[in-house]
Amino acid sequence: MYIGGQYVNSTFAGTQEDQYMVGQMYVERLTPPTVLHEHPLVFIHGSGQTATNWLNTPDGRSGMASYFLRQGYVVYLTDQPERGRSIYTPGSGQLAVLSTTATSSLFTAPEKVSPLPYPQAALHTQWPGTGLPGDPSFDAFFASQVQLQANATITARLANNSYVALAERIATPHILITHSQAGPFGWQLADARPDLVAGLVAIEPGASPFEAWTGPPYAPGYAQAWPPLAYGLTALPLAYDPPLPGDDPDALARQAFPPAGPDLAPCILQAEPPRRLFNLARVPVLQMVGEASFQAVYSGCVASYLEQAGVDVEFVRLEERGLRGNGHLLFMEKNNIEVAEKVVMPFLERLEKR
Repeated sequence: MYIGGQYVNSTFAGTQEDQYMVGQMYVERLTPPTVLHEHPLVFIHGSGQTATNWLNTPDGRSGMASYFLRQGYVVYLTDQPERGRSIYTPGSGQLAVLSTTATSSLFTAPEKVSPLPYPQAALHTQWPGTGLPGDPSFDAFFASQVQLQANATITARLANNSYVALAERIATPHILITHSQAGPFGWQLADARPDLVAGLVAIEPGASPFEAWTGPPYAPGYAQAWPPLAYGLTALPLAYDPPLPGDDPDALARQAFPPAGPDLAPCILQAEPPRRLFNLARVPVLQMVGEASFQAVYSGCVASYLEQAGVDVEFVRLEERGLRGNGHLLFMEKNNIEVAEKVVMPFLERLEKR
């Protein structure tokens, strides 16, 4: 099914002005033979990907969505607006695509880069295969990657409209599972409709508070990928208490904090006393990060920001649960089902008891 979208009048190259639909989002609903759980799961993929990346792994194993479907969950898979089966309208910002170099150095084989792009890269062991072009698993993964909207403001606005529309179509509380770029979209939806979000699983949720890096922060060759996250966790306004006058992000007082440990980045959090995330604080959050991911450098800053703002967040570094060597694409790495069983499922079970 398709969710959202609106008609606009526009003129494309070689055409006269006419009516088109923009902003619609493809959604696929998968129902198990026997539904065993009250809350459906809504999966939101990250940058350069589509919903298909949740179904199967590049080496042919079951993906996380397939696993939870077998556990009796209703599953919703989405292609972000202007991605995959959700049409991109010509003239709506610029398109971007990741190269094999960027993909292998950040996601599939950071341990093979010299010098290491970040210290934790040396610990990466869970990607199936070499993680380099020519390896069957890498080639299968890279073939699944698609172009993406490069304008983060357009992306955030379209995602907010579409995921709110999907939440209202589902019409009962559901659980979000986000990855990477989709992290802020989860915060946006939980803020907009906390009554319809029963919980949020944030797998390596995007950038550090107020920042938006293309890779490991402060490492040579990396920079701000798009405008900073003006509202702390998102590019769009969030409901703070006390409210921000006129939704002015400059009213959010900020303070830099030193790194919490070796090989970690400093954090930018709210200055004391912090404003509370009024709506988001109603939604329990599980945030996780892989031991060998570039986000291991700064993911703790996101958890600290949530906690400081009154959000009920459980922050898990996978190595602390005995799950070693995971990179940024942990949901499709060799131990992905073990991650689902040992980390995600206990959180979902606790939500059912609330």
